[in-house]
Amino acid sequence: MFYATSILALAVLSLCVVYRHRARATYASLKFLLNGRRMLLEAAEKHKDAPFSVLIPGNRLHVVSSKEHWNDLNSTSITHLSSHAWSKQHFQPKYTFGYEWPDRRDVDGMPVVRAIKTMTNQWPELQQKFIGIIREELDQVFDANVLPDGSSEIPLWDTVKHFGSRINMLLMFGEVVANNPVTVDRGLKYLDETTLVGEAAKNLPTWLIPIATWLIRGNNQNQKHILDTIASETEKHYDALAFDPENARRKPNSILEALVHNLPDETNSGRIRFDMNTTFIASTTATPIMAAQLLQDIYAHPEYLPALREEVKGVLADPSANLSNLALLESFLVESIRTHCFLATSVNRVPLRSYTFSGGYTVPAGEIVTFYQQKVMSDDSIYRDAKRFNPERFKGTGKTSCDMGVEWPFWGNSKLACPGRFHVTNVAKLVAIYFIMNYDAHFERTDNLNFEFREVNVPNPAAKIVLKKRRRDPEKK
Repeated sequence: MFYATSILALAVLSLCVVYRHRARATYASLKFLLNGRRMLLEAAEKHKDAPFSVLIPGNRLHVVSSKEHWNDLNSTSITHLSSHAWSKQHFQPKYTFGYEWPDRRDVDGMPVVRAIKTMTNQWPELQQKFIGIIREELDQVFDANVLPDGSSEIPLWDTVKHFGSRINMLLMFGEVVANNPVTVDRGLKYLDETTLVGEAAKNLPTWLIPIATWLIRGNNQNQKHILDTIASETEKHYDALAFDPENARRKPNSILEALVHNLPDETNSGRIRFDMNTTFIASTTATPIMAAQLLQDIYAHPEYLPALREEVKGVLADPSANLSNLALLESFLVESIRTHCFLATSVNRVPLRSYTFSGGYTVPAGEIVTFYQQKVMSDDSIYRDAKRFNPERFKGTGKTSCDMGVEWPFWGNSKLACPGRFHVTNVAKLVAIYFIMNYDAHFERTDNLNFEFREVNVPNPAAKIVLKKRRRDPEKK
């Protein structure tokens, strides 16, 4: 709250002192910060399938949503519509990371993609480790919040975010890092600080950004700890390769180790530090958001719990279980992603030179263009009675949570698809399976389970769920 109040106060000060002549534009961008999701919805209702634009903090956002616009985005080279340029604007690395990115990314990103795919293909070996983290953390938070009747009232978002971050750290950096409570705590704080610094950098004049950054980060010990951890782990893996080059042939235990195997020349250590830091910041929150919102939907429809429990029985004890074969749970997840659509937009790009869509709409160089996926996912012509949550909507249809295309743009397009989507959805399903097999549950309140910020819809940290243990490890019975 202190951070948010400080940033808001500085934003108001900048409005009064610096932006007197740009008051309207500044007001509009701050309005997007607080109510962007509603602004996009109202503009889309007005413009139908036609493109439109809105002022956002630090730039102008051009919004498209038709199949024709999707095809244009899909067929245009990323050297023209740049994802890297958008990432640079979004993350504000000069302030959030402490170092500047080049205007173009000339280094091939495939080693990172290959490293991610290498590890996500090891799901059977990783599943039991992930379950161990979930069990350990839930046991601790349950015992810390026990009620007189033996049940426990826990903060869902903070709980899922914490063990979800540990799971992500295990995948990225290995078990030693994921099991270090100091590193996990500093990593979570670093994520929160990076988000706030990025917003401050987009909303405040340049001269106020260092002040806001200091208010948020202080002496920046959390970022330093994570960067030092990445550097130390990178050095360890290069030392192992130098000692025995055959180590490159064995299965890596983390994305970082796989990346070192892909880039065996130690002169790449600086690049790896940059790539792993960026990937850590970009990847950590998606899994817990998806898992928490899936749990909201499952426990809002308790009539489906018997069928779900029957479907997933035995999965937690079977490392070889294929989570894609759970038709009802898959349908729940797809419908949860569709209705929450926690990212209202996808396929974010910045034209490096002026770009004109086939229909004639032009986006100036340096501004942002995005595909409005929330409009697609709430379209009654695509999804019948789209505003209603139907747990069985996709059961037996063959549609999965990892699909791609104009009717399911969540993971990007063919130019740049999210390489971690199978891991994210599998972990969300694994979390749901653990909860429903081990707990009966209900929410303390069913209103305000989520809140909106900019164009996102995320779990409310104040929302609590009441858990009652069913019995120990019933999936093994």
